[in-house]
Amino acid sequence: MTTKLDIQIGQIYNNLEVVSFSHSQKTGRVWNIKCVCGKIFQCHSWKLKNRKSCGCIKKDTAILNGQKAIRWENRKYTALYTVWSNMKRRCLNPNSEKYKRYGARGISIYNGWINNFDEFSNYILKTIGDKPEKNYTLDRINNNGNYEPGNLRWASLAEQMQNSSKAKLNLEQVEKIKGSTKSNKELAKEYGVPIRLINRILSGETWK
Repeated sequence: MTTKLDIQIGQIYNNLEVVSFSHSQKTGRVWNIKCVCGKIFQCHSWKLKNRKSCGCIKKDTAILNGQKAIRWENRKYTALYTVWSNMKRRCLNPNSEKYKRYGARGISIYNGWINNFDEFSNYILKTIGDKPEKNYTLDRINNNGNYEPGNLRWASLAEQMQNSSKAKLNLEQVEKIKGSTKSNKELAKEYGVPIRLINRILSGETWK
């Protein structure tokens, strides 16, 4: 049995954003959907859960491989496309749960990459290469800088946490955390950082 989606305007499904309701048909409700590539198209409610794009990922992947049709076999290419999509979502989409930590505080994307995945992917593969391991993600070297040439690297979660903590905490704050009798949860809330960072500070894994 197909799971019924509780669709709301502004909600994100995979790489797709619900823009508005279009109309109803015998086969179900139809919505106006915006793909991460910028194209607006229509999609039934019951199809939305499993859609990944307007068709651009499949088309671009086929072009990349010199084939007429390909689905999702090229994992490396589609994984990088997801990195690009998520980067745009957190910087450009106010409805994204991560927008307040990126777009809302002024983190932007190099203009040539916003609507051009090929330019973005070519830069990444030529300068920092493909993701070295599964648990690595795209990181900004300067945590207060933008997603732009010269400011990107692949980093592990631990490296990203260290990079983020340097931007959010100073040595004086860290010393206070180490000497505090408050719970880790209270400290995380007080300093506005993830509780796992407090755990790492108190265990000596970071800010030694």
